[in-house]
Amino acid sequence: AVGFGLASFRMVGMGIDFKALDTQQVLLSYRQATQRVVLLDWGGTLSPADTAFYDMREQSLYELPESVLSALRILCADPANHVMIISGLGRDKVQAAFGSVPNLSLAVEHGFSYRIKGGQWVQLLPGVDTSWREIAEAIMAVYTTRTNGSFIQRKGSSVTW
Repeated sequence: AVGFGLASFRMVGMGIDFKALDTQQVLLSYRQATQRVVLLDWGGTLSPADTAFYDMREQSLYELPESVLSALRILCADPANHVMIISGLGRDKVQAAFGSVPNLSLAVEHGFSYRIKGGQWVQLLPGVDTSWREIAEAIMAVYTTRTNGSFIQRKGSSVTW
């Protein structure tokens, strides 16, 4: 087992037949491929995993480092690449963070909505009934007023407390 992390220690078990990724082989395969798909998660991959109680990406002034955006622009400029960011966050937040990168595909709310290379946004299941949200939000609002520090987070397909 190997431990990862700075603030907290997490054990990751690996089977006896585990073989480490050969980065030279990956690079060789990447260079030889005529079509590539690169799927990246935002939190923990393109930005540090936030272990705090509150996700810093939810703040209105949060910005990705220019080095990340520059690397994405380079990847997306290669016509052999199809690059997609996958995030659990809402469309507005992800669009604000990555909208400046041409030809980048985005999947938000864990894939509930997506857009391919700057095209139109599409819902995975068009016409989903969200009438349940009004009742759920009313119940959550009661507990929010009774629980110090809690808040309701609204997204296109979900409501979290």
